[in-house]
Amino acid sequence: MVYNNNRISAIWFFKRTYLNVGVNFHWYSNDFWSFDYGNYRESSFVEFLNELQFIPEIEKMAKTALDKTLFYRNLLIPIDVARHALLKQPFNSDDLWGNYHKGVICGLTGDMKSSEYYFNALLSIEDNYDWANKLKERVLLLKLALNEPEKFKQDILAIIRETRKLKN
Repeated sequence: MVYNNNRISAIWFFKRTYLNVGVNFHWYSNDFWSFDYGNYRESSFVEFLNELQFIPEIEKMAKTALDKTLFYRNLLIPIDVARHALLKQPFNSDDLWGNYHKGVICGLTGDMKSSEYYFNALLSIEDNYDWANKLKERVLLLKLALNEPEKFKQDILAIIRETRKLKN
């Protein structure tokens, strides 16, 4: 349920690139990639001067991307280990996205009381942007399944499947 999102971002106008690595959880439906977890920027800009100079730099980035992918995989699998990592992780928007991710991971590990706590904390935030309201609507639907842990898991799996389709 956890996916790594590696990006070697090319800035062709300046003929340079850099590497971002992070994790994108697919348990919120959207058609774009984002970083939900991780440090993201893993290299400074590397300018393209010529192939001889650039190829070794790209190979280093590819190795770093692989190493970070394995690091995140070990950090976030199995799900109980992922729960521990997510609960201590500060998120960029801890009140909204942090509470969402923490609520989902608690629900997936059967800790419905903590899941409800994080979801309620998210719902109490006064943020009326469209995206925040859509997130709150999703949380209200997920809260309906908190009394049925297996249904909660199935609901999350349905979101993951939908998100995968949107991103393909």
